[in-house]
Amino acid sequence: MDLEIPKSKSIGVPFTAGTNKPLILVKVEAGGKPYNFVLDTGASKTCISKRCAEDLKLDTGQKISLNGSGVMNGFRTTLPSLQVGTAIQRDLTVVVADFLDSLSKEMEIQVDGVLGQNFWSNYKLTIDYPNKRLVFADPN
Repeated sequence: MDLEIPKSKSIGVPFTAGTNKPLILVKVEAGGKPYNFVLDTGASKTCISKRCAEDLKLDTGQKISLNGSGVMNGFRTTLPSLQVGTAIQRDLTVVVADFLDSLSKEMEIQVDGVLGQNFWSNYKLTIDYPNKRLVFADPN
């Protein structure tokens, strides 16, 4: 992850920051459909809402603990494709999680997923706050 400003203002994917919670909200395409995800640089896995999983007709997969306590659970499944701008990954392991409904209420906008480390770590990610853009570049 990089915190520098890219040379060109026209590259990258536009994002907005939530008003109630200063989270980065970005438009993605999952399974060929548009959704709202937040970027979470501290999340190890990409998460999707139950509504999103149902909409994409995903198998709920294996039950897992989200925080190691056994109190907050989710299901591991595979997303056929996830695309943010020109960055795309196929057969991405994701977690179907309940907490996105409460996050949506807090942000006052539908949040369908969390873009986690298993997606963005495959790129050189630049967060360009002044221009409100995310840049996913080849790491080499």
